Amino acid sequence: MPDDPATECGVSVISEYARPLLAALCLPLVLTPVTACSAHAQDSLELEIRNLNSSGAIRCVVLLAHFFTQEAGTAAPDTSLSLKLERLPDGRGLTLRNVSGRAMLVENLVCGHGDDWSATRTEVPLDALRGEGATSALADCAGEAELRCQLSPGSE
Repeated sequence: MPDDPATECGVSVISEYARPLLAALCLPLVLTPVTACSAHAQDSLELEIRNLNSSGAIRCVVLLAHFFTQEAGTAAPDTSLSLKLERLPDGRGLTLRNVSGRAMLVENLVCGHGDDWSATRTEVPLDALRGEGATSALADCAGEAELRCQLSPGSE
């Protein structure tokens, strides 16, 4: 096999002279989605989740895209917790900022009794919030044996 610097183990690789040109050509392609997304302002949405049970706490978890989860928190009896979400343009979805500040797409929000969360968890219906409109919403969660959460969009 010839000793060619553009070939390693019989596989052609990019020469050191072509790398800067290739990087210059590909950079706009890499930056385009970020620029296009950041050009659209996202609407903020404050979601309050109230625990209407008098006997125990509820725990809520946000299920994010790519199999990530983020704790929304725990609400003691007769108290609430809140989430600050952002709505994507054209009602394409909701996002939640992770600890590093990156907007992550919200797939679902589930709440359950704190002492038996996995067996009692239920979905908080978010579909009504994905479209244009409300800047706040309230989810009332109640039920001693079986937890149910009902969403009421707030003000626009």
